[in-house]
Amino acid sequence: MVVLVVFLLLALAAPRAAPAAAPGFVALDRLSDGELERRIKFEGVFARETSLADPEHSEGLVLREVSDGRRLVQLIYSDGGDTLVDCDILRKRNATRQFLRRFHADEQRARLADDRALKVPPNATFTALSPVAPPPETWLHFPTLVAACKKSHRRINALLHSRKNGDADNNAEEQLAR
Repeated sequence: MVVLVVFLLLALAAPRAAPAAAPGFVALDRLSDGELERRIKFEGVFARETSLADPEHSEGLVLREVSDGRRLVQLIYSDGGDTLVDCDILRKRNATRQFLRRFHADEQRARLADDRALKVPPNATFTALSPVAPPPETWLHFPTLVAACKKSHRRINALLHSRKNGDADNNAEEQLAR
């Protein structure tokens, strides 16, 4: 009896390992309207990218939404994701929570669609990521996205300021070239 009590006390006093974080993943979903949706979860970053699935239109617009769990950055790119056109940094909890709720619901749906036992059309895939190897996407670094968005806002504000001051023709081209 004494041995059992000592064992229980030692077990309760032993440090507990933190619960393992859910593994990262990449989920692809080809939507019926021709869009390709890619969701990525890796090291606390949640990202969704929506673009045209047709490779002939790769120069089209790409919407990326990325969250670190506290903030949400929405970015619109042209040239197939190469040129930042517009962005917004949302600090409101409701917007971030809503994005994360949709993200987790999409994650569950993608996991179910990837279940081999289910009869699901082959328009969705789910791939677990190794915790050691990051995904190949370079646009998942949240601080870099925030910095790019702020830089874009400064550039647009400078352009608007130069137009307001009547020097639009000279400064506008200069600002857009940056």
